[in-house]
Amino acid sequence: MSSYSLPNSPIKDIKHCQKCGRVTLHFLNPKHDVIMQPEVWEKVVRKGFNIMRRYMYIPKELLDQDPKFF
Repeated sequence: MSSYSLPNSPIKDIKHCQKCGRVTLHFLNPKHDVIMQPEVWEKVVRKGFNIMRRYMYIPKELLDQDPKFF
């Protein structure tokens, strides 16, 4: 899985494996549950972060200083 888009189902739980680094996403609808490599998860998080920043019109400098701003 080189790229991934989240399904239209709320995420119920996210687990990170300390041994292998894989990320397991559990959705409200279990048919969407997925295990992904850390690189793919990082891309998903970065994409969501950038969309949220654009949506909220928050300057990047502000988010870099304090990412929990939003």
